[in-house]
Amino acid sequence: MSGKNCVEVKGVRIGEGIPKICVPVVERTTEEILAAAVALLEEPVDLVEWRADFFNDIEDLDSVDETLHLLHKVLGNIPVLFTFRTMREGGERECSTLAYIELIEHVASTGLADLIDVELSMGEAAVANLVDVIHTYEGVVIASSHNFDATPAREEMITTMRRMQALGADILKIAVMPNNKQDVLLLLSATEEMTRVYADRPVITIAMGADGQISRVACEAFGSAVTFGAVGKQSAPGQMNVRNLSEILQKLHARKKENIFLIGFMGTGKSAIGKVLSRTIGAELIEMDAVIEKEQEMTIPKIFEQFGEPYFRDLETAYLQRLPESGPKVVSCGGGVPMRSDNVRLMKEQGVIVLLTAKPETVLARVGTGAGRPLLQNRMHVEGISELMEQRLPVYEAAADITVETDNRTVAELAGEIAERTRGLLDR
Repeated sequence: MSGKNCVEVKGVRIGEGIPKICVPVVERTTEEILAAAVALLEEPVDLVEWRADFFNDIEDLDSVDETLHLLHKVLGNIPVLFTFRTMREGGERECSTLAYIELIEHVASTGLADLIDVELSMGEAAVANLVDVIHTYEGVVIASSHNFDATPAREEMITTMRRMQALGADILKIAVMPNNKQDVLLLLSATEEMTRVYADRPVITIAMGADGQISRVACEAFGSAVTFGAVGKQSAPGQMNVRNLSEILQKLHARKKENIFLIGFMGTGKSAIGKVLSRTIGAELIEMDAVIEKEQEMTIPKIFEQFGEPYFRDLETAYLQRLPESGPKVVSCGGGVPMRSDNVRLMKEQGVIVLLTAKPETVLARVGTGAGRPLLQNRMHVEGISELMEQRLPVYEAAADITVETDNRTVAELAGEIAERTRGLLDR
């Protein structure tokens, strides 16, 4: 699954949220490679790159296939990136263009590599052909360009990534060697312009060496989607220990807590209170259900009917993951949003969760016929509503930072109370 600026591989969404950590495996035998992979299961790793140019038996395709198969068995749902780095791009051994193409095509045909690295230096015709072959077998292509001697001009780096994009690569990667701190700034500036102006897919940029380490941790701020860390052996100069790298990325990713998330059963007043509350505190109002309906170009009942409830719940989670950081917001959440622990975590990272409650009789009076509310089908009575509320209330209460009863109170009164009680809990 992929979308603008995001590629999903085995549930890892590259280009969305915190940058993903890829750790290379550079051992030389199958036994050593598998032992290294087992060790990675204890580390904060999102992707594993098998640097096959280090593999002693790389010319034996049966051994390559066997190792890839065993890597998948060990790593489970962790995606595997297959890379043969040629010597001219900093790799372990040289390889003719014909042999390189044959190897990549063979690995693609096995379906055992989730992502495959393709060097742009092979030439545009060869790269375009390999992209087509890899896509035929439903693989993901990372087009790459490495310069271990210098940092090209800013415009040249942008042009290189745009060439990769034009050739159909799914992810665009450049790595350069800075000769001074100004070179690092050139790379970061090129990354920011590429992702802001030109890219419609994930970008990976790296400045190698000690001066370039900042590019490995500040990647999210400038638009790079993946960073490379090490467990033991490095595959490139400047790679950091993966645990230290993860800790830094987590701290940098922490978002300002400035949003108020209104949760609760349908009919508890989230929409009405949200309108007044947003005006009271000067925040943008977001109706999650309305946003999803607009994006999907269909009503929620239609989404339930055509795709089912799990699909709709995935849409809710995806929206929370990409909630814009453009000032404070009051977010009126659908009744099922807090039922997922991932959603609760995302809301707590970004703000305060306010639970609105009401008696079943009040809810029945407020929701009218229940039209547009799929979960109330055959439940439009006090007993049916009570049953569903009892199922959800413990989860709601566990998620909430603040609980507000809405029975027999005005919207203005409730908005004022929420504004007052959340004031000290937000980063404003």
